[in-house]
Amino acid sequence: MNDTRTDLKDVLLRFEQGDKPYSEHEIESALEKLRHEIKGRGDNPSEELQAEEMAFGFWEDYSNTDTGWGLYFGPKWVFSGDDGRIGEWPSIRCVNPQMLSYWAMRAKEAGHPILRTRYASLVWDFSRHVTGQNADPEMARIVIDATADIAHRDCHKYVKSVITKLERALALSLSLNDGDRVRQICDTIMSYEKRHDSDGDTRVWGLTYDLLLANKGLPLSDSQKTKIIDDLEDKLQRTANASELSEVDAFAIKDIAIRLASYYRKMDKKGDVRRVLTKYGEAFLILVEKADALTASSWLRTIHSVYVDFGLKSDADAVAVRLREIGKKCKDELSAFSVPVKIPKEEMDKYVESIISDDFDGSMKRIAGSYIPKQCDVKDQIHDLSEKNPIMFDMPVVIQDDQGRPSAEVGSIMDDMDGRVVLQISQNMKFEAIFLRFVLQRLKEKYGVTGKKVVDYACKSPVFEEDRKVIIESGLNAYLRGEFIIALHLLIPQIENAVRKIIELNGGAIYRKHRTGCLVLKTFDEVLRDQLVINVLGEDAALYLQILFTDERGWNIRNIVCHGMMAADSFTAILADRVFHVMAILGQLRTKDT
Repeated sequence: MNDTRTDLKDVLLRFEQGDKPYSEHEIESALEKLRHEIKGRGDNPSEELQAEEMAFGFWEDYSNTDTGWGLYFGPKWVFSGDDGRIGEWPSIRCVNPQMLSYWAMRAKEAGHPILRTRYASLVWDFSRHVTGQNADPEMARIVIDATADIAHRDCHKYVKSVITKLERALALSLSLNDGDRVRQICDTIMSYEKRHDSDGDTRVWGLTYDLLLANKGLPLSDSQKTKIIDDLEDKLQRTANASELSEVDAFAIKDIAIRLASYYRKMDKKGDVRRVLTKYGEAFLILVEKADALTASSWLRTIHSVYVDFGLKSDADAVAVRLREIGKKCKDELSAFSVPVKIPKEEMDKYVESIISDDFDGSMKRIAGSYIPKQCDVKDQIHDLSEKNPIMFDMPVVIQDDQGRPSAEVGSIMDDMDGRVVLQISQNMKFEAIFLRFVLQRLKEKYGVTGKKVVDYACKSPVFEEDRKVIIESGLNAYLRGEFIIALHLLIPQIENAVRKIIELNGGAIYRKHRTGCLVLKTFDEVLRDQLVINVLGEDAALYLQILFTDERGWNIRNIVCHGMMAADSFTAILADRVFHVMAILGQLRTKDT
């Protein structure tokens, strides 16, 4: 045992006396290697080694609230065991009062600031959770002082980690109401940015703005505020006036300009807002000329969004024109791919007959129920797919229309599960289209379907008004003849009116106040999201109609058709079949007394 403790001291001493920058991960790796060596020679690792290895294994500034403990530190790994239970390492469940005492001792005796900061920070973070009592404030003071030492000595390997520690040290100084340490950390932050800026390191640009000027709880003098803004202006001018603009320069300009614009907006200096943002826009427009269409489109979308956020309407409109022009090139750059799927005729016939049987009304009911996506099933599908293709679900997805215009964006599975559900349902609907097509073809053949036959079925529902029958029948006859342009233009508005009728029949409001003061009809999207409609149709069917008709992340056919954005060759049987399907769904509705 004495040998194992000596080995541990030797490893820690290397980091105490090290003259090169290093990170906590390197300490953890060295301790892990030592543990394997000790086990390899038949000895048991000491409790001290376990405490040390855990100390440097925790993840700093942990932001994942789903897998963390709501503290500053969190587990490095979260995994699912063979029994289905969720495991984590390091786990706070392994931290006990004795381990906290050991870390507190090490925080006071260690010589290197990286070591002192980690030990003290863990004690300060975990004490209340583990013991039910607050940690000694001395631990927070050690964190603050050791962090300042790390920054002054530049002994940490990663600038980003130092910035994270400085932010925490500042927050701790303010929470302790320790004026001397607040001033110490403020000076440290300013000197750290100045020193690294002189080395050309753009990663620190804006550090003093983010941590000091943007911190509402931090009283800064007017001279300090002016110094921070003047430094940013100097960086903007130096970068924007560089003889040769590179990509790094452009992104640096963006970071500086947006910070300055945010400050000038608060000061109501509209001219300065436009001046700094124009420099940002000009920098990226130079890059746009050299980039491929998809990359250029992404940059232009960001510029447009920034201009809109800051109220630069005319500038945003000019960028929108460029977006429309480059969108056509984006469409040409996209590659189509297909996956062949073979379905035996016998299986397809069996499937179709399972739905088209008994009589016409019974078949319509089964059609209505068979093609409404189930959200719970789709979420399970997404989780399964993300396990097999994690990268595809960790990246945002940009959706483009037929002209190459970016019309919507869906975030990662962690950030935008609702958007992922919409996107997956949209994709599933395309795959299911072949099955729905066969079913509807068989329905027409077996029952001699006419527009009148469908109208008589659908209009048993109170949502279809008597004076609309002739319009609906005309649309259905066009659908049955394969005249999908006519069918969609006639049927979609009638479906919108029918859904609106659901709200009326349930005593809800279908009007909203316009900015002019008069009353106008709610949009179709507002109607589909009305709780009365959701209660009647059910959450799954309501979402399905949103995806089909009004959600830009989905098919959005109501808006595309009614705004004249759909090309003639896009009025396909696939779209028309879905509209017919919705007619079948709405035809199921009845009043309570029938």
